[in-house]
Amino acid sequence: MNLNNYDTIYFNGCSFTEGGGFEAGKNHVVSAYKEQYGFEYKNEKEVCYPTIVQNLLPDVKVINEAKSGSGTERVIRKTWEYIFKHRLDKVKRTIFILELPGSVSRLDLFSNKEFKHLVGNLEFNNKGKVNDTQVVFDWIYGPALDEEYRNKLRRIIKEYSEEFIHPELKEKQVAYSLFGLANFMLMHNIEFYFTGATGYTEYQLNLQYDYPTFNVEHILQLKIGNEYYNNIVRFAGETKTQICDEIGVDITPDGHPGFQAHREWGEAIVDFLNNKYL
Repeated sequence: MNLNNYDTIYFNGCSFTEGGGFEAGKNHVVSAYKEQYGFEYKNEKEVCYPTIVQNLLPDVKVINEAKSGSGTERVIRKTWEYIFKHRLDKVKRTIFILELPGSVSRLDLFSNKEFKHLVGNLEFNNKGKVNDTQVVFDWIYGPALDEEYRNKLRRIIKEYSEEFIHPELKEKQVAYSLFGLANFMLMHNIEFYFTGATGYTEYQLNLQYDYPTFNVEHILQLKIGNEYYNNIVRFAGETKTQICDEIGVDITPDGHPGFQAHREWGEAIVDFLNNKYL
């Protein structure tokens, strides 16, 4: 294969791919990076690893549809939307790199009143019961939901979740949808890779049965230094390149990947693509 056969790289995921922690308005974080590293940026879009990939591969179009707080259900939905928006020959010229954020506590919702999709988040206690809920249009930039309507939705989400969502069964339900997407891509020779919560592939219904090399070929493994990683969160944690590590917990306790983690992750993706497709 040749990277010249592809003109687009499509990313999706949650805040770890969107660049959470670097959004505009966090002036204490901006100031700390400037003072400690001489690193200046305007917002998360300038820091996140898809932008690093774009900078290193200027002849390829990079699309980043990641959204903070969202889960694997939204990743699946948005990927299908991209597929159906374009003709199959265009989709076959796209490489998909999908971060899977989990699903039980990250709901993909639609408001009939607002006629927009919402991000719903659940917080479970140690007994598996819903302790709290949140719902937003967008965790980073809003616009904010009307407070009365937001509180109403939070109550509805809590009641619905307690009555109808079983964590293990919810994970399997999302896995079914994920494997449907993966099978479509495999059938049509569409290039794709999963990162993040790749435990979905460990269910007995996984694609290893029909595709014995699935985990090897479609779970992204990036070599950084002497180690292999398939998850930027684990990479940032183990290498002490979270935001709080880079500028100090006295400034922020934010555990999102820091700018060094995004830079190295983006560079590793480009190295992987160059080695595979050139």
